[in-house]
Amino acid sequence: TEWEKAYLAGLVDGEGSIGVSRTSQDGYAVHLFIYNTNEALMTWLRAHAGGGVWGSRARTERHKAAFKWGYATKGSLWLLRQVRPYLVIKADVADATLAFHQGLRESKRAQKDRGSRCRLPDPLPYDLLQLRERIRSLNRRGPQV
Repeated sequence: TEWEKAYLAGLVDGEGSIGVSRTSQDGYAVHLFIYNTNEALMTWLRAHAGGGVWGSRARTERHKAAFKWGYATKGSLWLLRQVRPYLVIKADVADATLAFHQGLRESKRAQKDRGSRCRLPDPLPYDLLQLRERIRSLNRRGPQV
C-alpha cells in the first residue's frame, strides 16, 4: 500500500543504506538495507517487503543485538523504485543508484550487440564512474564537502 511505501521510505531515510557494490563476477549489485536493533521491525519488513534479515550478537552486555534487513539483488531495484517518491534524505543517492543501474544495462546491451558475452566494459565508461563516485560521496559519513 502507499502508506507502507511511505513508511519504508522513512526507515530507509533514517536507518537505511542505498548503494552499489562490486560483485565477484565482474559486475555490480544494487543494495538496499535497513539497520536496526528491533527484531519485531525486521520481522515486519520481511513480511511486508520480502528480502532477508541478518543478525549479529551484541558485542558486549551493554549493547543490543543488531539486525540488517534488505536486498542485494534485483529486488532492491524494484523496492527502490517503489519508495523513491517518498524519500527525502536519500533521494539523491537513490536517483544516482537508479541512473547507475540504467547506465549499466545500456552498457551491457551495447556490449552484447557487439557479440561479446555481455561482460561489463573494463574500465567502466566515464559517466558510470562519475555516478559511482557520486554514490560513494553521498554515502560518506560526516559533513558533505
